[in-house]
Amino acid sequence: MDEYIKTINVEKDFMRDIGNGIMLNNKEEEILKRVGINYKACSSLNDLLFQIEDYLIDYEDDELEVLSCRLAEFNYYNNTNK
Repeated sequence: MDEYIKTINVEKDFMRDIGNGIMLNNKEEEILKRVGINYKACSSLNDLLFQIEDYLIDYEDDELEVLSCRLAEFNYYNNTNK
């Protein structure tokens, strides 16, 4: 357990509010920057998801697909009236 705790990088793994309901950690921000998606200009989480899906139509990127799934799940559980 102690070894696992040592591997956690709080700076990199900590989710932070980017604005407009978008929560990302540093790794996710790096993925979006790598593919050229300006997440800071997105007006909402749905806008960001649309841009990611639009990118994935033309390009294959496993990390971005995983991020898209995580954001869609977050959006469902936090922004959908149940």
